[in-house]
Amino acid sequence: MVQEEPEEASDDELAAEEEGIAAAEASTPDSAARDAQDAVVIKGIRGQAICSMQDQGIYIDPAEEKMALQLFPCVSNLFVHIYSNHLNQFLERLLALHAVFMIVEH
Repeated sequence: MVQEEPEEASDDELAAEEEGIAAAEASTPDSAARDAQDAVVIKGIRGQAICSMQDQGIYIDPAEEKMALQLFPCVSNLFVHIYSNHLNQFLERLLALHAVFMIVEH
């Protein structure tokens, strides 16, 4: 199999790509505004969940709610850590297989 050299992008293509990136960054809300919006949405969803559970006869006291709210970020971080490690291992194996196939082809 013959590998072709990738074509270099022209100055016009690079300029267009840079303009697209700049436009995307300009349309992205700043972090503080996004975080504030996320906090409002999360409180609303949390309130709906609590009401839904109360409608089903499940009540938690303020101490349990406080404990749960402290536990959720820890569980979330653990999940992200486990998922990230699993994904990294998968990508490392995939790259190793790719390297093996590249050696076999040549």
